[in-house]
Amino acid sequence: MVQSGTTSRVFGETRAERAIAGVFIQQKLGFVDRLFLTGALRMDASSVFGVDERLQFYPKASAAYVVSDEAFWQNSRLGRTLGHFKLRSSIGWSGGLTAIGPFDRFTNFGPQSYIGQPGLQPSAQLGALNVRPERQRELEVGVDAGLFDRRLSIEATYYNQNTTDLLLNRSVAPTTGFLNRLQNIGTLRNTGFELMVTAVPLNQERVRWTSSFIFNTNSNEVSGIEEDVLIFPSSFGLTGAVNGESIGVFFGSAFERDESGNVLDQNGNILDRDGDGLYRLRTGTPQEAGDGVPARAAENQIIGDPTPDFTASWTNEFVIAQNLRLRAQIDAVYGQDVFNFTRRLAALSAFGTLEDYQRELEGDLPSGYTGTTFNIFEHWVEDGSFIKLRELSLSYTLFPTQLPVESIRLNLAARNLFSIDSYSGYDPEVNVGGQRTTTRNFDFVEVPIPRSFSLGATLNF
Repeated sequence: MVQSGTTSRVFGETRAERAIAGVFIQQKLGFVDRLFLTGALRMDASSVFGVDERLQFYPKASAAYVVSDEAFWQNSRLGRTLGHFKLRSSIGWSGGLTAIGPFDRFTNFGPQSYIGQPGLQPSAQLGALNVRPERQRELEVGVDAGLFDRRLSIEATYYNQNTTDLLLNRSVAPTTGFLNRLQNIGTLRNTGFELMVTAVPLNQERVRWTSSFIFNTNSNEVSGIEEDVLIFPSSFGLTGAVNGESIGVFFGSAFERDESGNVLDQNGNILDRDGDGLYRLRTGTPQEAGDGVPARAAENQIIGDPTPDFTASWTNEFVIAQNLRLRAQIDAVYGQDVFNFTRRLAALSAFGTLEDYQRELEGDLPSGYTGTTFNIFEHWVEDGSFIKLRELSLSYTLFPTQLPVESIRLNLAARNLFSIDSYSGYDPEVNVGGQRTTTRNFDFVEVPIPRSFSLGATLNF
């Protein structure tokens, strides 16, 4: 019997039951093909929430008015240029039926052996029997316009979204025997503007060029947090909800700064950040022993915000003789911060796999620089703004008469060809937290979005 060559494997299976029910009634009205009204009432229920909180009522209403169909508009000079003009607005309430797991409101127990006897051990999360779904109210107003016989189309929308009863995991005192608890805490308000412009600059018999531009802004603010700061348990202890700030801001150790906001070293000298994200003594400062090592502030602070100032996308498509089609898409994100956890670890002397520690060994950085900045989390927050060539594709369609097919389309496509950014890592568009709203823009040895090429053929019979 070769015991060292055996491996014990434990197989398991988990099953959970979730019950969801809903009913709604909706009515649409139209008046002379110009004014359109919609109203709806919805009632939803989900078994994952507290017994007294399961049934939720969500109304909504919307209105649209096609002003350009009125006679006074069509007979005016404005009507000859602005052939289509529509005003619209809507308001509605909604909630999440599957925001949490089927048994997350309970204190769950798992099997645990004790002195050879079977037993149960509670999980680290304390139950919350009366937890209720988040409730969201959104108000939108917008305008749709078409100019020059729809050669230029514009869609603009302003929205105001208010979410109450946020479902957040908050830490609890260790003396309770638990680490965290799911609770309805605080309010989140989102406001933003969305713009889409579509133009057809060239529309000839054999050539058509369509160009689309999308621009989005969003700002959000958290309020109603009792302690002013709530750090999320599953966020490396570095993101949270802070009253008056965006949700998921980076909150941790920061640089010591003077009244003007300049970063200081441990001797009170001003430091400037260079193009590599390292801090150097300001030019002209006499260097003495111990100079150049950043100082850490006494209290934790907001050190970054993963929410971008705006996002944009520009797409151009060319169709030539109904056979050749060329498409290019450029995406941009501006104003977001990324926490480069990968660089932080690799700069530590125990790992030392990046240039940061190598520079200290070579004397380019003062002694003790990487060891000190390792515990100053603000040092590892970088600008994650970027411009990417998201897609470039080319297709050609054949219409063979000698084959039993209607058409053959050949496709060549490339994605993520290049990125213009100042981020020191591989890709500012990665996140170890996946799609979680509360933990965003963490680069922790993440695989960058790949550059890919594909070649294919589509046959239509």
